[in-house]
Amino acid sequence: MDEKVNGYIKETLGIFSGLARGLGTTLIHLFKKNVTEEYPEYKRPLFERTRARIILTRDPEGEERCVACYLCAAACPVSCISMGGAEREDGRRWATWFRINFARCIYCGLCEEACPTLAIQLTAHYEFCDDDILNLVVSTGLAVSQRKLVHAVVFLIISFFATALLFYLLGAPFLAALEVIIYAGAVMVMFLFIIMTLKLEKEEPESGTSLRPWFPAILLGGISLVLLVTLLWMGQDHGALLKLAMAAPREVGKYLFREFWFSVEVVSFLLFVALAGALYLAKEHKKPTKTADSQQEAS
Repeated sequence: MDEKVNGYIKETLGIFSGLARGLGTTLIHLFKKNVTEEYPEYKRPLFERTRARIILTRDPEGEERCVACYLCAAACPVSCISMGGAEREDGRRWATWFRINFARCIYCGLCEEACPTLAIQLTAHYEFCDDDILNLVVSTGLAVSQRKLVHAVVFLIISFFATALLFYLLGAPFLAALEVIIYAGAVMVMFLFIIMTLKLEKEEPESGTSLRPWFPAILLGGISLVLLVTLLWMGQDHGALLKLAMAAPREVGKYLFREFWFSVEVVSFLLFVALAGALYLAKEHKKPTKTADSQQEAS
């Protein structure tokens, strides 16, 4: 019995002592000088050998120094560098495209040391986004501030496309494609389905007949029809099997729309049926009301 009481006392004292230490730490820092740095107005001074964003340089004549020798990609320990090479008419090689996945890069500088032409260099610039963050969230702000839900959905779609662009700029094109296909596509269809099933207040129609409200629907319908006819006209083109693990988004898209174009069209038709069903469910079915003559006959 005494051991249990002693254990409870020690546990209680430990709780209060830990609470006292935490409050003491808070009180100590409460009276210290404020060290918050107002970024980006104030930027911390960097060291001379700071290694940050990687750039490709040109020679004094404006020609590209990169000869697509792939030495930087071979020296990279995390395999974040990829490129494509080709030869010009004069026989000199050049990089047709050059991509760095900055989400993987550890800024070790080995690529800079391996480059024989000094084309790739690490700079001290470490900012990858705009200083004014408000410019990047305009569509998101409009999506949560619009009174009309349909307008909010449109701005949310624009926000998804902007997010996909950020993924692409960071060297992740496949994630950018998934952002467009999944979020800007399937998820937004679900949002539209929910909005259509809600009982929203109807606006009074404008007087007169005008084709202006129907112009966006006609335009999008025409584009969809052209794409559908194009896909049906292309048909199936059996080619070599695609290695999905090493494939780029462009190759994945080609393989998907060549080999499985019919499945893609079936999925799109199902989404269209879902939208039509949402419109039908959201439609108000009014019950027939009795007229004055029928009420008199009944009486």
